[in-house]
Amino acid sequence: MEFTAVEKILMKHAVDRVDKVSPGDFLTCNVDYVGFHEGNDALIFKIFEEAGELAGVWDPARVGMFLSHHFCTAVSDHFAENQKISREWARKMGIRVFDFGTGICHILIMEEGYAYPGALCLFADSHATAYGAVGAISTQAGNEMMEVLLKGTLWFKVPTTHKYVIEGKTQKGVYPRDVIQHIVKQVGLDASVYSCIEWDGSYIHSLPVPLRFPFSLMSVELGAKCSFIEPDPITMEYEKGRVKVPFEAVKSDPGAEFEKIHRFDVSDLEPQVCTPSSPENTKPLSDVLGVKVDQVCIGTCTGGSIYDFREAAKILEGRQVKARTLIIPGTVEVNKQCAAEGLTNIFIQSGCDLYPPFCGTCQTLCIGHLAPAEVQMHPGPRNWLGRTAEGSYSYLASPATCAATAIEGEIADPRKYL
Repeated sequence: MEFTAVEKILMKHAVDRVDKVSPGDFLTCNVDYVGFHEGNDALIFKIFEEAGELAGVWDPARVGMFLSHHFCTAVSDHFAENQKISREWARKMGIRVFDFGTGICHILIMEEGYAYPGALCLFADSHATAYGAVGAISTQAGNEMMEVLLKGTLWFKVPTTHKYVIEGKTQKGVYPRDVIQHIVKQVGLDASVYSCIEWDGSYIHSLPVPLRFPFSLMSVELGAKCSFIEPDPITMEYEKGRVKVPFEAVKSDPGAEFEKIHRFDVSDLEPQVCTPSSPENTKPLSDVLGVKVDQVCIGTCTGGSIYDFREAAKILEGRQVKARTLIIPGTVEVNKQCAAEGLTNIFIQSGCDLYPPFCGTCQTLCIGHLAPAEVQMHPGPRNWLGRTAEGSYSYLASPATCAATAIEGEIADPRKYL
């Protein structure tokens, strides 16, 4: 019998050995890594204490606490208290704390080697699908985390698998952020509900691992439970020096069945912009040129890699921004690379403001909060109402389009600067 990658990984991690599974089956599995961030997760810690934490965490080395995900430096007593609870509880349990300025949790988990080919991971946040970029299976869990913290196991429903095949070579000024936004528009937010999305095709496998993040991370915007990209030589090169445990890459069997297969050719795609207020409201850049923008953020989980900042720097070098512009690297590793390559100085000289690594203005609960009626652009995954001040709006685009927009103070085409 032939199996998809997600089926094989779940079977491999099953507490009780199984030789076959089908979509819809339930398994109890051992988990390799678990992550939390501050905020509502603080409620989970209180429940855990009430349940009796004398048993402790099953393996503190395989649990991480990631602050600065949403709040960075807290802007209210409530947020500050949540951060305090999160920090103190983690240290009490012997869990490693990634504190202010370390970066975006989902990217850090891959950078630090906690997610790796064949791993099974959990996070108390919907964008946990991100770790499929390195060939892991990961998903969100909520109050079920009590079982994981105590036993290192959790139940899983085996999902169907949908394959998204992307072919072609993009034109100048078109980036992975444009491609995934185009796909969300084409298939819709409910295209792959409770499925595993397996990303494939020559385009995907030509990308460095950090530029695969938009696809695995935004799989949840298509309704997916998890995502997967088959590990290849690029993946293995990325993992060198990061993963500290033995691992075995997994791939779908040649005869595995996929419930749906979507195919895309991106050779003729132009830059894309997602307009307010849903990731599905995507339009060609040419349809929205000239819209006034008050604030631009270059960063976030789907636009904060070194590759993104290199492209932004090409556009910003020697020019001044008109919109207030926030530069927020995804992690400390990216921040150091920007400094080493001289990109940081380019950003300073162009009039940008520099901030510590965190999620940025995807959800403006701290830095970059908008006033009512203000408009921003960033390369993040979501622009739903309620993620910024009431009456304010967000456009989503590639870091290159964001940089061009920052220069002109209105939505602009990056291709004229490249």
